[in-house]
Amino acid sequence: MLNYYQVHTEENMSFFECEFIYMMVMEEASHRIKIGYSNNPVRRCKELYSSGVPHPYHILHCWQVRDMVATEKLIHKELAAYRPNPSREFFEVFEKFPDSVDYTLPVVINGFIIHNELSLYIDNFLTKSGIEYNRWWLNDLESYDYTLRQNKRKIQ
Repeated sequence: MLNYYQVHTEENMSFFECEFIYMMVMEEASHRIKIGYSNNPVRRCKELYSSGVPHPYHILHCWQVRDMVATEKLIHKELAAYRPNPSREFFEVFEKFPDSVDYTLPVVINGFIIHNELSLYIDNFLTKSGIEYNRWWLNDLESYDYTLRQNKRKIQ
């Protein structure tokens, strides 16, 4: 699968946006995980914060996939039991990984443990489902966002 370094070149001014599934969490709500899709998770994270929520979101994990809409639907279906509101992209998965929770630790640390457990679960689910993916790190996503913004300026 191509990444943004392979797609975005000075010679290729018609830029291509990748497709991503993201996992985000809002500050002060580490028990509630948002799983959605976007061509630019960094931009999406900023949009969510500007939508009137009380705390910013943070990108936890991100998967580049070929069909983000279909992949998101599969993940949402897989995690449906942990979705408090079926019309929203939020999941409360602490009970899915009860052996990973240590109540002697602060909630934030338990949240990070659960987030990592969930990301590994999603990795395994995607692999089992035959969905090719690439994991992206936050610094790569930020570079991708910067490249998209620069290319849009050049085109306009």
